[in-house]
Amino acid sequence: MAKKQSMSAKIRKAIKANPKATNKEIATKLGCSYALVYQVAKAVAKQPKKITITKSQVAIAKKLGIGIVDYAQELIKLDSPDTKLDAPDMISNPPHYTAGGIDVIDFIEAKGLGYHLGNVIKYVTRAGMKGNKLEDLRKAQWYIDRAIDNLELS
Repeated sequence: MAKKQSMSAKIRKAIKANPKATNKEIATKLGCSYALVYQVAKAVAKQPKKITITKSQVAIAKKLGIGIVDYAQELIKLDSPDTKLDAPDMISNPPHYTAGGIDVIDFIEAKGLGYHLGNVIKYVTRAGMKGNKLEDLRKAQWYIDRAIDNLELS
């Protein structure tokens, strides 16, 4: 007699079969809660994936000016180690957004920091990744001064 598949296993299978499906779509299809799908999807995303980088892919990464780890992460997202990467997605997921393993906006939103303090965190954590580190830190300082001024006025 076959063992009954748990809902979590069904969710993992649905995520693997259709990685572009939203959590809501999967929850609706499987008749389970959105919260459960969210938790399973988060756990699936945290699982390490192994990937082999060829010498030609290393050359492409260098040509693009991105690190091997960032390049590998892009290949994993495409879910095919043989897929050639023309360039990272510089609109919604540039490599410097997730340096250190977390997207800064996720941290800012989780902490409820708001506009001014969110920009402080953004500029401090990304300082120097796109250019002038001192300029980035001065921008962070400007936002923290603005946040302090707003507190003093209220």
